[in-house]
Amino acid sequence: MGPDSMFMVLMMSSFTQIDLLKSSLQELSEKINRKETHIGKSLKHIINRHQEHLKYLQTIEAVYRIFYFVSFVSFGANLVLSLYAVVKLSWYQGLAFMFFISYEFLFSCFTGTLLAIKSEQLQRAIYDVPWHKMSVVNQKKIRLLLEASQKPLSLTLIFYRIDMPTFLKMYKTIYSIFTMLLTVRGD
Repeated sequence: MGPDSMFMVLMMSSFTQIDLLKSSLQELSEKINRKETHIGKSLKHIINRHQEHLKYLQTIEAVYRIFYFVSFVSFGANLVLSLYAVVKLSWYQGLAFMFFISYEFLFSCFTGTLLAIKSEQLQRAIYDVPWHKMSVVNQKKIRLLLEASQKPLSLTLIFYRIDMPTFLKMYKTIYSIFTMLLTVRGD
């Protein structure tokens, strides 16, 4: 429970960072439309905050990658065995285990998907800046910022991204292993 709670807090901080970047980009757009002259300083501030955000996500990824890989493998095995026990041994208390394991998978994968959605929103906010009204130097900076945002970081399980498609793949795999176990043990 502790690592999951910490992960949730870290991800909420990441989402807040993205929202603040979007807000700063809206303020930048307003400054550009008012034809203010100190746009370069605001743009530099936004670029620095975006770089800090990327470093923050890299740190989260490095810390949680192996933790989630081990968790997902062990929870997946536990889920297969719980399913087997519920079906073959009528161990209905196992339904509670299955519910909590499913919640763990769903929570983690939904958080990864939410990060991807927020990253896309940030890309759109960068694209919506009226860059054509900026100086050539600032246009190049906003272009670099847009390129950097188009390669967003995602949370992974070493091999797979943590997102809803992975959630579905995991459940398909768990179901396949479960049916194979039923078939083998049925003989």
